[in-house]
Amino acid sequence: MQKNYALWAVIAVIIIGGAIFLIKESATENALQNQGDTVPTTETNTSGTIEASVSAPAKSKDTGRVIFSITDEAVGLDTLQSIMLTVNELSVQSSQGSWVSISKTPRTFDLLNLHEKARNELLSDLNLTAGSYTKIRLSIGKVVIVSKEGLKNVEAKLPSQTLTFNTKIVVEKGGTSGVSFDFDSGKALHRTGDGTILFFPVVKLNTQHGIGLVQMLGGNVELLNGLSDFDQTLGVDENGNLKIGFALAASTKLELLGNIVRILPADEKAADLKVSAQTAIDTAIQSGYISTALSVQTILREKSRVWQIVGTKGAMLVTVYVDINTGKVVSVQ
Repeated sequence: MQKNYALWAVIAVIIIGGAIFLIKESATENALQNQGDTVPTTETNTSGTIEASVSAPAKSKDTGRVIFSITDEAVGLDTLQSIMLTVNELSVQSSQGSWVSISKTPRTFDLLNLHEKARNELLSDLNLTAGSYTKIRLSIGKVVIVSKEGLKNVEAKLPSQTLTFNTKIVVEKGGTSGVSFDFDSGKALHRTGDGTILFFPVVKLNTQHGIGLVQMLGGNVELLNGLSDFDQTLGVDENGNLKIGFALAASTKLELLGNIVRILPADEKAADLKVSAQTAIDTAIQSGYISTALSVQTILREKSRVWQIVGTKGAMLVTVYVDINTGKVVSVQ
């Protein structure tokens, strides 16, 4: 009789233990299946940026979570210690045309540090009204270059401090979306003949929605199992415009005339230029065709070399062609 009691006691223990195990397994599975759940840790942030919260923003029935991050895939920059890029403001434009501010708090990122540690640094984590967003505007405050050789820190010149990306961001109610800016500093840095450093941003922009899991390690972001909506590399040209698949060639010879970028073609001969670049720029402005010049270079047009000045008149981008011999405007587009 005592053996039977002992046997029933063992069976009861097994049943109770199995039930507890199944309950725990079910709870774990439900947590992992909850779309966009964040897995936080207490790792210390060593990137030199402000530590961001790893907790997800409070959910709302009409919004979706959007996580913005920044990284750098630069190569071949062994002589530099840091490239400090400051983001002043981030905003997105809805498909209806209204702009929504994401962040107005300046954040500084060491792009080389992000590359060396393979980090995707958190830029912003917030809820946005569900829907489609078609543009991203990134305002860059400055880019400071720090050399390993102990030279003075140098602030790089930018053709434009505002980057406007045409893209696609999908925000679903209760879902999680991600936006990643992957800078390539190796293709962005250029130097003029007098040693001035220019930074022409080259950025791989990726957006995704339906993210299944978010992992954050001390500000480092990993977004898993999402559906890609946009994945393109864009580069800034001499006029400050973003172009898909563009990067200014490393061999390009550059000069700065004030804030105006001058490109020096390989086949250009100084002796052929009877009219200077500055005179051509002044002619384009004084004639009323442009208000501000962005870039200047000589090109062959209808078998003759002319100055090409690109500038703005109001919101319009205008190109003015000036004869290199007479200094007269020959065409405006």
